Amino acid sequence: MSASHEDRYTFMIMTHSLFLKMKTVVDKIVEKIKTHILCSINFILKNHAIYELMWKNIVELDMP
Repeated sequence: MSASHEDRYTFMIMTHSLFLKMKTVVDKIVEKIKTHILCSINFILKNHAIYELMWKNIVELDMP
């Protein structure tokens, strides 16, 4: 039993379509990960600046 030329062609089209859908899903996941990382970095940088100011204020209060 060998697959006909039409069956192979249909399989290739379906496989290509499936790969395109998978790529779309992966692209969306990667974009969400990038957004999460950028938001996390932004949050860390903002908090770092706040903690630095707080630390300077505490140190200045301890100075005679």
